[in-house]
Amino acid sequence: MIPLSGSLLQQKAIEFVCILEQNHFKAHDDELPSADVAFDDLRAGGVLIPAEITLEGFADADKDLELCAELTDDEIIHQVTEDSDDSDTENEEPAPILPTNTELTRALMTLSLVYSGNMTLTEIEADIIAGKRTVQKKISDFFAPKC
Repeated sequence: MIPLSGSLLQQKAIEFVCILEQNHFKAHDDELPSADVAFDDLRAGGVLIPAEITLEGFADADKDLELCAELTDDEIIHQVTEDSDDSDTENEEPAPILPTNTELTRALMTLSLVYSGNMTLTEIEADIIAGKRTVQKKISDFFAPKC
């Protein structure tokens, strides 16, 4: 006999047993044994559990134990705001400052003075990159003997 609780559970168990063609199954509405019965079974099996200890007492043994310090609301707010301020700025570089429209206009006017009007932006960029790669000659290069 298997103890089951709840009428719906009993009904479903009976239907399942009929499907499996098990004729000796009986569902009943008895309450499950208390947890103390489990402790009694452990004691009978040789486990040394003092008689005054119950399962509920064992489970609640450390319920009053303080695992963490209780913080006040001000301490919690301070920790949260302190962490968010520090973590954002420690590992990040400052955001680049974007030029204003006036600065962009001046830069375009300077580029148009240096480069002809029929050059594309890609060609101007390539010329600037190539100019960065060139190295100024040393003065001794002009006076070196020509052979």
